[in-house]
Amino acid sequence: MEYPTRNVFAAAVHAYNINGGYSSSCRIEDIRDAFDNVLGEKVIYRNLDLVREYLDSALVLPELCYIEADSIIDYYKGKLMDLMVGKLNSYSQSAMVAANAESITSLQEIGLIASLPKAYRQSSRFDSMLEAKDWAQKQSLHFGKSGDSYEGRVEVIASIYSSKWFRHFHTAKDLNTNAVVNFSTSETLEIGRNIDIKGRIKDHVENNVTRLNYVKIKLDDNV
Repeated sequence: MEYPTRNVFAAAVHAYNINGGYSSSCRIEDIRDAFDNVLGEKVIYRNLDLVREYLDSALVLPELCYIEADSIIDYYKGKLMDLMVGKLNSYSQSAMVAANAESITSLQEIGLIASLPKAYRQSSRFDSMLEAKDWAQKQSLHFGKSGDSYEGRVEVIASIYSSKWFRHFHTAKDLNTNAVVNFSTSETLEIGRNIDIKGRIKDHVENNVTRLNYVKIKLDDNV
């Protein structure tokens, strides 16, 4: 069993698209008929099985799959510096090794690659979010003092959910002053969304960010 690396990555992208995401659950062979009776052909296969079927049947994949495959390969090849400074976890190290290989020969490697389209899309969004946050903070200045009221229209530029605190921590840019504010809510907020918020200044933190609390939000429906 040996497949060109690019073909495996492209098959992984196609499997991800077909499944509408990533599934690691086993194929449900013994209850397939029962599911077919109810759902027709909408039985989700684990992505690993789909990738293997595409490779073994030499399925002609859409060109867009190869384009995204190249992007994923380049992304993980570019992780060498992170590896050198100790910022790469074992999963990403394995992904980098696979991306640099000329061919894929093991089922374990295929399984890893089958999961990478999801990981790549998540990591790319996170990287873009951090870049936008970093750029906004460089344009920002602290304002006000602790206890001052705040009211403004902001654009959400970063949002991270904390399972420890069960809250979403947001970074936003004031659309009038470019000041960056940080606050948390129980609900998620879409990155790029414009909202009106009211609150109080809690304190000033590093990177020119003013932290708010007691925040109330009003969503803008015209987005």
